[in-house]
Order: sequence, then C-alpha cells, then structure tokens
Amino acid sequence: MVSRKFMVWLAISLYVVLLLFIWVDYFTKLTGYATLERALLYTVIAPLLTFAGFRIYNRIYKIESLKFWRLTWTICGALIFGFIIYGAANFLLYRVLSLPAWIKTDGLIRLFLTMPVAYVIGAYLGYRLGKRRGFTPPLYV
Repeated sequence: MVSRKFMVWLAISLYVVLLLFIWVDYFTKLTGYATLERALLYTVIAPLLTFAGFRIYNRIYKIESLKFWRLTWTICGALIFGFIIYGAANFLLYRVLSLPAWIKTDGLIRLFLTMPVAYVIGAYLGYRLGKRRGFTPPLYV
C-alpha cells in the first residue's frame, strides 16, 4: 500500500513539474496554451486545491461504515473502469474497425450504445475489486 508521506511528495513533485512546464510554456510559447492568467491561476489555485483534497481525504478516511465504503468502491469503480472501458471500446470500434465507414450512426446514438454498458461493467468491476479488498479505504496510513 502507499504511504501518506509518499502521496504528499508525489503531489508536491507533480505540482513543481507542472508549474515549471506552464511557466516555461508561457515564456517560450511552446504550445501557445499558457497565458499569464492561466499560469498565475495554476500557481495560486493548485496548492490550495491539493491541500483541501488532503484535508477532505483525511476526514473521509476515518469513516468506518462498511456501507459507505461499499458504495464508494462501486461508484469509483464505475467512474474509473467505466471510462477506461468506454475509451477502449470507442477506440476499437471507431478507429481500428472503422465502424462509421460502413454504418452511418450519429454520435449521440454511439454514445448511448456504448456508454451505459461500459459504466455498468465498470461498476461491477469496482464492486468486485472492493469486495476482494474487504471494502477497505484505498490508501493505508
């Protein structure tokens, strides 16, 4: 399991790397996306959001309700695994197999055909992963 100290150092390192990248991008116009407002906003807001995230996680981590963690594992599994399955299915169907080339489907129809199935499978996978771990919090102290 991942220690809290490692997560703090990972967050700090990621912040510093992204901070350097956005300011270098602003001064050199590498990508053209970094403006002064975005660079300053990231410089100020990112540490505040990271600190708030750690504070919220510390409070949520102390909840001992099995029902809460079962629901959390299922919802997070649906979000994470569902997005991965949805992205992989769309890439496979519409890029590799070139499905729109021989089936004329609207983008909204494709969305309603693949998204619900992917998120239901993702919720099931999240529930099974949580059950295998005993519905414990994702990170140990």
